[in-house]
Amino acid sequence: MPRTAGMVTLLTSLMLSAAPTPVLVELFTSEGCSSCPPADQALAFLSAKQPVPGVEVVALSFHVDYWNRLGWADPFSRAQYSERQSVYARGSGEVYTPQMVVDGEAGFVGNQRAALAALEKKKGAARVALPLTVRAKGRSLEVTVTPPPGLEVWVALAEDGLVSRVTAGENEGKTLPHAWVVRQLENAAKGEVRLTLPAGARPERLRVVAIAQGAGQGRVEGLAWAAVPASAP
Repeated sequence: MPRTAGMVTLLTSLMLSAAPTPVLVELFTSEGCSSCPPADQALAFLSAKQPVPGVEVVALSFHVDYWNRLGWADPFSRAQYSERQSVYARGSGEVYTPQMVVDGEAGFVGNQRAALAALEKKKGAARVALPLTVRAKGRSLEVTVTPPPGLEVWVALAEDGLVSRVTAGENEGKTLPHAWVVRQLENAAKGEVRLTLPAGARPERLRVVAIAQGAGQGRVEGLAWAAVPASAP
């Protein structure tokens, strides 16, 4: 085989074996919003199918609480998640559901087509190292992460495979499935956080996600996730 052909083959093999770039897709949603179920399904598709070669979708679903006053209290909602969305909206002033935010900077109405377009642009995006360790202790998780200089780090506990039967509000009578719902979110400025496992949660449906982004929830520069180990005494 000519040397040039061998080099091409080697380079091709290296490209094919290169690890995909982890990209964060955040969905701000609510069970009280009739426009949200299709976006929930889109997030589930992106996470399960990983449709963009060279990109690993890391999905997080944040249930906001400002829909709760309109007939249905979303059991997964927190004011903290509404605040996170508001911080992203400082530039545009627009807060709505469903909204997807990709890597902390591209916000749009949550849908599969727009998400795929945003993910395509993230191929090969630079990432800082973000070492992450998760240890189980009873119903708690001890998480250790090394904050990169100049970046803020958030740690989220997310649960997959959740289902709700909605009995009031815009989605009354519907059964809504959810993917990777954030159950707890903590700032990891000191490098260590403790998370509490949700009641009845199965470890295989949980993951811990560490996010390193610019100050004030800027662009995501580092991203890591880990499965939840079996509980220890």
